[in-house]
Amino acid sequence: MSSDQRVTSWGPKVGAARIVSLRQSLNMSQAVFAATINVSPKTVQSWEQGTRVPSDAALRLIQVVALDPAIVQQLFSAPAARVSRRRPLKKVAVSVPRKSACARKRKLLA
Repeated sequence: MSSDQRVTSWGPKVGAARIVSLRQSLNMSQAVFAATINVSPKTVQSWEQGTRVPSDAALRLIQVVALDPAIVQQLFSAPAARVSRRRPLKKVAVSVPRKSACARKRKLLA
């Protein structure tokens, strides 16, 4: 087994070269690939440089994208009608009377 693929209880860990080749085979920029698996572009950059390794959850998403790239297309082309449209919450101003420092000291000393 190469140093690029280590095995854990969750499956093979992908190395920097594998992440780069997967992303490039999908014709995705680092930013788009990061958005696809819900991490920051800086995280993808550090994975590709080998300074960090993906978490188990990120590895599973990378595995899903690698096995079935069409799933990404299906996820991101969902009709807008399925999106839940909740009404925004109303902002409520709450004012709390504050006691002065002297009043608090008097209460503590009483």
